[in-house]
Amino acid sequence: MKKLICTILAICIMFTIVPLEAIAALKSLGTINTFNENLSYDQYNALRKGDYKAVQKSGTWYYQFTTDKHTLLVKASAFANPVKNDYTGLNEKLTKGVANTTTSTTPSYVYKEQSVRKIMPLRNSHYSRPLGDEHMPFNEYSTYISYMKFMSSLSGNKITLQAEKNGHVLFKYSAKVRGNSRMLTGTNYRTPFNAIEYKEALERTISNSVGNTITPTFTVSIDKTGSNKILLKEFFYKNKGVVKEKNKVDRLIDIAVTTGKLTVEMAAKDVGIVDSLYDILKQGISLDEKGGTYSETKSYPLSKNYKNKDYKVLRGSFRSPVDLKKHEDYFEVNLNLNKTPASGTKISVKFSAK
Repeated sequence: MKKLICTILAICIMFTIVPLEAIAALKSLGTINTFNENLSYDQYNALRKGDYKAVQKSGTWYYQFTTDKHTLLVKASAFANPVKNDYTGLNEKLTKGVANTTTSTTPSYVYKEQSVRKIMPLRNSHYSRPLGDEHMPFNEYSTYISYMKFMSSLSGNKITLQAEKNGHVLFKYSAKVRGNSRMLTGTNYRTPFNAIEYKEALERTISNSVGNTITPTFTVSIDKTGSNKILLKEFFYKNKGVVKEKNKVDRLIDIAVTTGKLTVEMAAKDVGIVDSLYDILKQGISLDEKGGTYSETKSYPLSKNYKNKDYKVLRGSFRSPVDLKKHEDYFEVNLNLNKTPASGTKISVKFSAK
């Protein structure tokens, strides 16, 4: 009996010292086979903050990322394959935000991009034989992943769209590493062979020194003008980021325009003029810097009378004049419609980035 009591006391002490959450099984976030897949926030968070190691399963190498709550597997080859962004779901939510004046949306998205650099190993000066595979050029793949938050709303005749950059993570994956055997040292490289070498092949950076940036674009289309014969009247920007275009902001805006009569069923796809805002109206829009990296523009007309022609804009593609680099950098488009949308009006929003 005394032994049993001691055992129970020991168990109680263990549960007091170690929280239940710590001994609970970690939740699996699945497996990322390629970065063509859309990522969840938890997957992004595991990639950015989780401890990682290389593991082999059924002859295939993976990286296992582990946080205090989750575990995530990423196929090693995913870091060497092209990435893709599918904005379909995001665009549906952004469009929902401008569907009426009572519902706004605040979706999020994990953005990805990749670049490739060729590495040329140096040849030993005393090495006179023909170069073997261990001396041949190989690729280093940089995979940049960033978490973004959005806002889309319609209030009366005012549309607001915002893309805000949050954290990021940059992975550099090397197709070859210096071998950890005596036969492969110095300038000799080989394809990763074991867990140690696969771990060496993948480098992770989350600091602000990462040079990658994101340049967002919002495209707003009138898909049906409706009974009020809606069109895009005027706009202004708010931005925080790396200013790259101090003048000629309108060169970054493409518009679909008609000079004819608006009809209830007319849509942006039906108009006859598709050109840049600068080429048509030549407004010479510049950024007004408010200090630091924050900037904005004045309000500028889209639809207007110019040289005795009435230009009516039914679609605008607005590319950010700043690059989003740091946490809380953002791009905001504020659009005024000519009227508050009424029955039959359909407006859609699309996001893209580079």
